Amino acid sequence: MIRELVPGTDISIGPGPYRFVDGTEAVRKGALDNTRARIELAYQPRFPIKKGLAAYIEATRAGRG
Repeated sequence: MIRELVPGTDISIGPGPYRFVDGTEAVRKGALDNTRARIELAYQPRFPIKKGLAAYIEATRAGRG
């Protein structure tokens, strides 16, 4: 999906833990699924993931991200 939104991009996730800028480690997980939140909390995302990523990329390019 990212490659579609940013043609020519070269991204990958290598082995090991994810680390934020401050060094905090994030747990490596599989595909994220919001089904439980939809069922138990009546959660409805405002944007489909592709639309949200496109908005984030646009904001970052404009210096707002």
